[in-house]
Amino acid sequence: MTRGTFAAALALAVLLLAPARASTGRVPSYSFRDLGTLGGSVTAAADVNAYGQVAGVSMTTDGFLHAFLWSKGKMTDLGTLGGQSSYATALNDSGTVVGYSQLVGKPGSHAFVWRKGTGMRDLGTLGGSQSFANDVNDGGVVVGRAFDPSDTPRGFVWRPTTGMKKLEGDPFSVATAVGARADGPIGGSAGVELDPGTWAGTGAPFRPLPLLAPYESGEVHAVDVRGDVVGAMTALGGSAPGTRAFFYDSHRMRALGALGSLTQSEAYSISNSLRIVGIAYTDVFESTVGWVARSPTAPLRPLGDLGGRPGWALSGAASINDLGQIVGTGFHNGRTRGFLLTPDRKERAASLRAFASGGRLFHARVSRTLARALVTISRHKSRACASLRKLAKAAERERTLTQPARRIFAADVRAFAAGLSCGR
Repeated sequence: MTRGTFAAALALAVLLLAPARASTGRVPSYSFRDLGTLGGSVTAAADVNAYGQVAGVSMTTDGFLHAFLWSKGKMTDLGTLGGQSSYATALNDSGTVVGYSQLVGKPGSHAFVWRKGTGMRDLGTLGGSQSFANDVNDGGVVVGRAFDPSDTPRGFVWRPTTGMKKLEGDPFSVATAVGARADGPIGGSAGVELDPGTWAGTGAPFRPLPLLAPYESGEVHAVDVRGDVVGAMTALGGSAPGTRAFFYDSHRMRALGALGSLTQSEAYSISNSLRIVGIAYTDVFESTVGWVARSPTAPLRPLGDLGGRPGWALSGAASINDLGQIVGTGFHNGRTRGFLLTPDRKERAASLRAFASGGRLFHARVSRTLARALVTISRHKSRACASLRKLAKAAERERTLTQPARRIFAADVRAFAAGLSCGR
């Protein structure tokens, strides 16, 4: 093994073996990507999955807004349900996209699910005129808001096997986010005053969150794999302090910090690594600033300080994945455009280490194996390489991680083995 090869292997091992807390104070660097358009002048990003695929809405050359899926630099027009416009709101790690679309010759919109090869499917309604899909998990469970026969808005859950079902509780409700399990939990709001809360499952009652005084209403915007939720809570009547982003982990409600003089904020997304993104503002009708917090107790950092570009104002962060990639919408030379921020390798590794309880346990196994491999390199290279090959195969089968995370761990182990010149 050459000195350079060993140095590269050692550097990778240090990156993977370092404890997660060691990087909480560093400021990562980000690469920046303009998502482009469907031929028009406007693009807005809504969600990003574990593979860095992005869903959102963009203007076509005809001047209509269409849902899109962006992947590896290419933006695909997802079409509509026959009407002029469609809007994508979320996607899962399989590239399944949900949102809502206008229909042919009818007012209003219907929720849709789009899959590669089968296209856009109308999810119908609860008997009323409209429906809107807001989120989808890796099991294909879709949640949103639909109108019943009296045209009252109700939160819904849709599955391929059962179709659309209303959620229990106050008929004035909306489901905005769904957790990783087959039955939730589901985040949303209920009541005329919009009480933020969760449903433990399809047939479970709505449970309002314990808001901090003087906040009286709010919305849940995202749920992580543990059931933690983020959103925004508001003091009614326009009284101070207005609206503030929150994090709730079933034990306590925490108001997230302010961003300098921008005293109002909303949290829109949380990764399984507890990275949180959102917007901050003094008046939402004036200007907003996108931000990221690397934990529920960390300060909010404006996106422009991390990955801004000349001519860009990064006005909003919509979603963050488990690698720490962030999508949002900003203004480029006065035009609305979507962007993707990708953090440096150290931040991606730190994000994976902070992943979830199952991920932490498997990372501990990775760390132990890599440490043993480094000790035995000089004496037993063949044994070390065999151990790494076995670990890479184990990573592909590890069920405490999602499939994208399994592939990421396996790729990192193989990269380490390549650094040792293990071959295949």
